[in-house]
Formats: sequence, structure tokens, C-alpha cells
Amino acid sequence: MAQADDRGAAASDAGAAPDIVQLRSGGLVRGTILELIPGESVAIRSALGDIRKFPMSEVTYAGPVSRAPGAAPAPGEAPKAPAEAPKAPGAPDRPAARPMVTINAPEARVQFASTTGELTLHLQSGGAGVHVPAGQGTSSLTVQGYERLCTAPCSVTLPSGTYRFAVGPGSEAPILVKDSVTIRDGDRLEGSYTSRQASRTRRQVAGGILLGGGFALFLGGLVKETDECSRYSIFDEQECTNYKRGDPRLYLGGAALAAVGAVVLLTTLWLHDEVKIKVVPGTTAPGEATGGAGLRAQRRDALPGVSSWQGLTLVGQF
Repeated sequence: MAQADDRGAAASDAGAAPDIVQLRSGGLVRGTILELIPGESVAIRSALGDIRKFPMSEVTYAGPVSRAPGAAPAPGEAPKAPAEAPKAPGAPDRPAARPMVTINAPEARVQFASTTGELTLHLQSGGAGVHVPAGQGTSSLTVQGYERLCTAPCSVTLPSGTYRFAVGPGSEAPILVKDSVTIRDGDRLEGSYTSRQASRTRRQVAGGILLGGGFALFLGGLVKETDECSRYSIFDEQECTNYKRGDPRLYLGGAALAAVGAVVLLTTLWLHDEVKIKVVPGTTAPGEATGGAGLRAQRRDALPGVSSWQGLTLVGQF
């Protein structure tokens, strides 16, 4: 009778504060832990009232059921976050991860208009450069990336500030505006594009003709046959013999003509198209869009399917 009472009390204690002992062999004993000596042994009273003792070398876990590995949380108890792995001794402290930079600035809804046909506004979004020593100077190669905004007439919303814009005709490669542009809400941007393609074409044609003609004269002067006459005495008749000596007037004139043609062709390298952006302050009603979402929405309306880094420009200086 007393043994039955002890077993009933043990079962009551096990139900009130259940513990478990998990063994390496896969076995499990549920009850109330009576004694736990770390590194040596654990004694537990089972639900049937038996007291069992195990060496810690055979135990994988001994403690409350709620803290056992893989145990489900009790009803109404929030699951606990997994514990962080311990930091290795001497490891440097790493700063917590931070989000991308957020620009906090007043909105600027600006209108872009073109004074010379259909122009597309671009924003310089990045760039990279390589500089290589060459002799007494330095050679450089620069890659610039542009984000396509919209095609005039249109409006965009950006944070107020200073930007580097680029302008290009239609979908062609843009040209970077020389100076930075500062915009504020309500400003109007007027872009202009001066194409010098016709002038470049005329110079290329003229330079090619001069270069080709001069080269032809130079070769002709070298192979031209000339007559050289000599008199042996004042009483002898003049005798003439044909010699392929060349004509200095022709090959020197041809060389000069070819040099002029080469110079004309070289001048086309510095005959670039020109772009300008004029800021007319306060001509647009204040924008109602908020943040970058307004900018993204207007970009999709103006140029659907366009992603960033639409254009790349290579600039070399040697």
C-alpha cells in the first residue's frame, strides 16, 4: 500500500514537472530528475516510481521536456529564437548589417522639354576608370553608366539636389552635359542637342578625296618618265635618252596634298555633337508624387520595360 502511494506521488510529480533523460542508444526515460552531476551521472525517478541512474557518457540530454532538442513549445508559449553560435576567441566584432543608403531630401518634380526635336533625358548612375602610366603622361579609360529617365516632353520626380544629366536623340547613345545641374521642385529643364554629323561627313569626304588624290599624284610623280637631253660638244647634234627618274613637282605636290587631306580627317575627331540643359526655375506646378515610387511610376509610363544602366560610354584619353 505504501509502495502504491509512493508510485502515485511519483507519477503526480512527473506530471507536474516532467523531465526526460535521452540516451545515446535511442532510449528515453520520463519522470523527475533526482540528482544530476555534470560529467558523472544522472538519477531519475521514472513515471512508474523506479529510480534509475545513468552515467553521463551514455546520456545525450537530461532536463525538462520543454527544453529538449526538437521539443514543440508549450501551448500559448512563443517559440524561442535559436541561440547564436558562440564567437570564436579573439574574433573581431562585426557591425550589424545596414540597409542601402536612403536619401532624405525634399521632392523635386521637374519637367523636361526639348528645343531641338525628340530628346531623351538620362541620369549618370555610375562609372569606373583605369589609369595606366605611359611615358611622361598617363593614359586613361573611363566607363560611364546612364539610367534612362524619359523622352521629352515628360516629367520626373527626383530628390532635390545636384545631378549629372546626359541627353541623346531618341534611343541613341547619350552625351554627358558638361556641367552639373541643380534642380528644385517646380523647375523646368530645357534640353538642346546640336548635331555636327553633316559637318563631319563633309570633312570626311573632302579629306578622303584630298588624301587619295595626293597619294595618286605622289605615286605618279615617282614613276613618270622624263626626257634628259645632253650635248657632247657645241658641234654635235643633241641626243636625248628616256630615263625613269620621276617628276619632283608631281610627287612633292602629291605629298603636300595628302598631308592636307590627313589634317582635314583628323579635325573630325574633335568635332563632337553638343548638348545643353537650361534650368528655368519655378515653371512647373509642385509635384504630388511621393518619394522614389513616383519616379518609378512615371518612368514606366514614359518608357515601359526600361531598366537601369541603359547606356555605356567609353571615354579614352591617351
